[in-house]
Amino acid sequence: MIDPQILMAVYEELVSQIDLLNLEYRARRNEILRPVADALSAAESEYEDAIAALDEKRQELEQELKQSVVATTQSLRGQMFTIIYTKPRVSWNDKALTGYALNHPEILVFRKEGKPSASIRKVSR
Repeated sequence: MIDPQILMAVYEELVSQIDLLNLEYRARRNEILRPVADALSAAESEYEDAIAALDEKRQELEQELKQSVVATTQSLRGQMFTIIYTKPRVSWNDKALTGYALNHPEILVFRKEGKPSASIRKVSR
């Protein structure tokens, strides 16, 4: 097995290369768009308020739809979207129940433990 520190260094180098290519791409893209920048800015301004107003209405309606689905406990299917009802999750106090299991080991048959996982997060500087 390869040393995880070496794998991390390779991973970080790949991410750095991707970041560099993205910077180069954005610079090249900006260079290409420079002659039409004013027209793009005008078009953006023209549509920005209308899009923002519609998006605000969409967000309000989204909340209303979600509340309706939760109230009826039934998922809702449209032609373009489905709103899925998810029943509440149940959780137990594992620390307390593990302590309780010391005197009542029969409850341990009801305990299930998932697999460990790992996530990659960017270090804040």
